[in-house]
Amino acid sequence: FDALIIGAGISGLVAAVRLLESRPAARLLVLEAKDRVGGRTLSTALPSSGSGGTDWWDLGGQWVGDCQPRVCQLAEELGISRYQQFNEGRKLLQLADGRVTNYSGELPSIGLLGNLDLAQAIYRFESRLSVSGRSSLVPEAAGSEPASLPELPSDQALLDGRTMSTEAAGLCWTRNVRSLLDSTIRILFGQEPAAVSALYAARMFHSVGDFQRLISDMPDGAQGYRLAGGAQSLSLRLADRLGPGRLRLGSPVAGVEEVETASLASTDAPDGGARLAVRLSSGDRLLARLVIAAVPPNQLARLALPSSEPAAVSLQTAVGAAVPSHYAKFIITYSEAWWRRLGYSGELFSCDPLSPIVTGFDGTTDTGSAALVLLSAGRPSQDLECLPTPEARREAVLRHLAKFFPHDSASGLATDCLHFAEKFWRAEPFNGGCPSDVAPCGFGRFHLADLAAATAGLCDGRLLFAGTEFARRWVGYMEGAIESGERAATAAATKLEAGHDG
Repeated sequence: FDALIIGAGISGLVAAVRLLESRPAARLLVLEAKDRVGGRTLSTALPSSGSGGTDWWDLGGQWVGDCQPRVCQLAEELGISRYQQFNEGRKLLQLADGRVTNYSGELPSIGLLGNLDLAQAIYRFESRLSVSGRSSLVPEAAGSEPASLPELPSDQALLDGRTMSTEAAGLCWTRNVRSLLDSTIRILFGQEPAAVSALYAARMFHSVGDFQRLISDMPDGAQGYRLAGGAQSLSLRLADRLGPGRLRLGSPVAGVEEVETASLASTDAPDGGARLAVRLSSGDRLLARLVIAAVPPNQLARLALPSSEPAAVSLQTAVGAAVPSHYAKFIITYSEAWWRRLGYSGELFSCDPLSPIVTGFDGTTDTGSAALVLLSAGRPSQDLECLPTPEARREAVLRHLAKFFPHDSASGLATDCLHFAEKFWRAEPFNGGCPSDVAPCGFGRFHLADLAAATAGLCDGRLLFAGTEFARRWVGYMEGAIESGERAATAAATKLEAGHDG
């Protein structure tokens, strides 16, 4: 093969399609360990109130915004329409003491003192990340990467020595704001604040450019739109564009190794030069001129990779330390969107770390099928996963949901659902978690996009990396997955062209 791509999520499939667009004759194969494409996107048909009896919802990543041009352009290119996230009406906030309040606007209203504290906490952290969040480990210019990574500037080293728990504690002085920040960190990273490097968080926020954009459900926010038919349709249509024989499902990879063509039969290496061998768990061995690994860092850590160069060691250290997120998602379908009738937007947020729901949104589809989408993350997700049966988890989630609505009629409507679907991403095979892997305290210095650049010379530039964690913009989002996949495809096409391969 000219190229083997490991992973048929959005990033791997984008890399494959873009590479074929630039080099149509390339002999290319995408290897996927699962029995499906889509990675951390998963769309499923559930019983609904619609005329067809079922409709499509996302159990994985689902939201996009105008601030994410690549994913919006890709959806348009693939003929996938998007529709705005419903956000009209009052939003609900459960405080740490269990009290529920309602508000309108982007940020919750938690009293005069709380509002002032929240505003200054966001300002102080954005001021800090505007400097410390910038990647300064290696230059971006091609051909200028050092053989090893330099030491961190002192301000970044200091931030990497702190967790988001200590960082949040130093940013605010009121209990409500502290608990609000903690729950926000849980939902953004899928981890408890104490498990996330403050430097890693700063870099992630800096890759977005605006903290409030992350939590916004307006058109220019990260939750601005949903994709008709579900976000997995991106990968399904990309896979269709590959053409026959270029995708192999159920093919987990065990390792990648460098092979000198002098050791191969001449018919296997007519053009000479180094090649890579990809070993499958089945025992099969595939040869390629280059390989793009587009899998989550925790899965990349399980692969045996070639090279002991310093930059490669740093990469292996970084992916070995990457912590998969604890994320659970629940789709609850109803006969009607009763919350709208009561004047609610369907958006809710909990600051109680002992309750299962962290946040939720109106999940009604573009065809009018009513649903709520609920998310659990960090410790709440772990606690839920420990419950013995799906019925026990359903009861816990619905019981918590009912507490958000002050009237008995609303509480009864919350528990009277058509269908309840759950997805615990930590249990997903060949995945490890959702929405992305995070760096713990002390490991935020290993910026994966920089490490990918620093390792550009590995195996003579024939081993490349992609995936949302390797993005320079929108790390952890579909937008980042596309950006890194396109960057890997460009590098691969350049390498093949330079070697006159394909």
